[in-house]
Amino acid sequence: MSKIYIAGKIAGEPKYKDLFEVEADKQRAAGHIVLNPAELPEGMSRPDYMRICMAMIDAADKVILLPNYQQSPGARLEREYCRYIGKPVECLKREEGDSQMKEATLEIDRMTAPKRAIEKWGKEAQIRQCMEECAELIQALNKYLRAEGSKDIYLTEEVMVHARKEMADVSVMLDQMEEILGDSWGEYLTATDHLVKLLADGKDEQ
Repeated sequence: MSKIYIAGKIAGEPKYKDLFEVEADKQRAAGHIVLNPAELPEGMSRPDYMRICMAMIDAADKVILLPNYQQSPGARLEREYCRYIGKPVECLKREEGDSQMKEATLEIDRMTAPKRAIEKWGKEAQIRQCMEECAELIQALNKYLRAEGSKDIYLTEEVMVHARKEMADVSVMLDQMEEILGDSWGEYLTATDHLVKLLADGKDEQ
């Protein structure tokens, strides 16, 4: 019998409880204890949820990622936390057969890519690459601000797509920076707490 934590998309997923419960039922039928974040009460702040979920992950023997986990910033953070502490992770996929095996292999490759990139190209090169990607994101966001006032919806959409690509490039590099500088999820929660406080205080400046 093992303790299984289930991770997946909750915010913005109308049927999240049903999706989590399907997997929870499978794990209970196999004799496991299920730690299900979908059963947490509503009404708490995002940092509160993340602290509870991280504690649940610490207590779990294994984490199962639902197929939609990549659509959730919180679930992706949980995956990165598992990678950092060496917690076993199983990624569920919708595909069957050989394609499922390929997807599982690809997921493992994704999780180890930051460390392998640093080993291949070195810390300094990847830090400089991160700086370059951040600069390109700044340029893309400036283009978006200029295009936002345009009546050309096709131009605006094109700029948005480009900005999202640059966001993804920066995210890839930030994964590598965590390999170099250490995991930042604690600092992320602190920064989010600060934002929540600013919103609660009603201040105009950040």
